[in-house]
Amino acid sequence: MAPAARYAAPVHAPANALTLTGVNASYEDNHVLHDITLAIPQGSIVAILGANGAGKSSTLRAISGQIRNTTGSIMLDGQELAGKAACQVAAAGIAHCPEGRQVFGPMSVRENIELGAFTRNDHDGIAADLERMFTLFPRLRERSGQLAGTLSGGEQQMLAIARALMLRPRVLLLDEPSMGLAPNIVNDVFAIIAGLKEDGLTIVLVEQFARRALAIADSGYVLARGAVVMSGSSAELGSDAGLVASYLS
Repeated sequence: MAPAARYAAPVHAPANALTLTGVNASYEDNHVLHDITLAIPQGSIVAILGANGAGKSSTLRAISGQIRNTTGSIMLDGQELAGKAACQVAAAGIAHCPEGRQVFGPMSVRENIELGAFTRNDHDGIAADLERMFTLFPRLRERSGQLAGTLSGGEQQMLAIARALMLRPRVLLLDEPSMGLAPNIVNDVFAIIAGLKEDGLTIVLVEQFARRALAIADSGYVLARGAVVMSGSSAELGSDAGLVASYLS
């Protein structure tokens, strides 16, 4: 059983876009998530933090339907997602930008972005959103005909985010967006994430650099061995020296 959360939730919290209640998940016989309970307020950035192997990426995979061996409740704006296939979760409005970016290297930048709209059939809207992606990520416009596999790591991360946004998601799951990037490119990526929040998008952020994540997040959860061990506002978590030493260093 997961230890009790250390910090109380705010009294006047905004409505939750996404809620996990008692979520357990396994890879075959390996039980990786233990009674995960999260509340993701509408229009917020919520950071999921913890050491390597804590269950952060598995939590995102459980939300997006990539782990089918899951129990508990995963509610998106009142709609139950637990047990649904990944394509059904995507169609409901969950976009997952995975660790390692996973762009389609032999396809062009433009083709990769367009693949993000695979659940949609509004052709005019897709064309408008493609243009919006090129405005948000000017480097992708410059390289629209280039093979995705030839892009730099930072450009591939921007491509992965653009592809996810083409879904017009209600919630965006970002897994380690800074992985393998130069510090100046990390700054660019985090500025983009902060801008998406300003546009009203709800974001769940898994990030190896806890301080950077807390700098743009509204609140966070700390995982250890597949369970929530702490939660609170970003200010509370960031100022807890014991937390940083025990779980985030």
